[in-house]
Amino acid sequence: MKLIKPSAGLITEFKAVMAQLAPGEPRKMFGYDAFFVYGNMAVGLWQNTCVVKVSAADQAKLLQAGAAVPFAPMKGRVMTGWLELSEELAHDPEELLAWSERAVTYVSTLPPKLKKASKKKSTAKPLSAKKVATRKKPVNPDGTRQDSEGRHGPRGRKASRRRGRVGS
Repeated sequence: MKLIKPSAGLITEFKAVMAQLAPGEPRKMFGYDAFFVYGNMAVGLWQNTCVVKVSAADQAKLLQAGAAVPFAPMKGRVMTGWLELSEELAHDPEELLAWSERAVTYVSTLPPKLKKASKKKSTAKPLSAKKVATRKKPVNPDGTRQDSEGRHGPRGRKASRRRGRVGS
């Protein structure tokens, strides 16, 4: 499904409505402008219309009036509690403000979403147990590896023992 950008007029109207809403903050969601209250999205642009999260009673009013449909950002995937407003209602600044205020009022009753703790990345990588155990032995000038006791053979201590060079 190809996403449609909202008209410049709708973006301007929506930003004017967001400026009148409180409490909350404007942010982006799905690449579109949206309004969040305590971390929960209340209203936002979607293609050339708006989506709102309103109470069950307000949902019934909008659906009965034919002013909205259940919001399905992907075919067959309806988002519970969300309605997509008709383009006529979304382009009417007074109606958009009224329904946005209802959405903000409803969403402000929901529990706030807490920000997830950010994972701090350390600059130094710790050595894993496996890497520590598999470190290569030092190489002598003649190209052979030295074992832990200072003796060496062409392939280290084990190879020397198999050949009978390193005694017990």
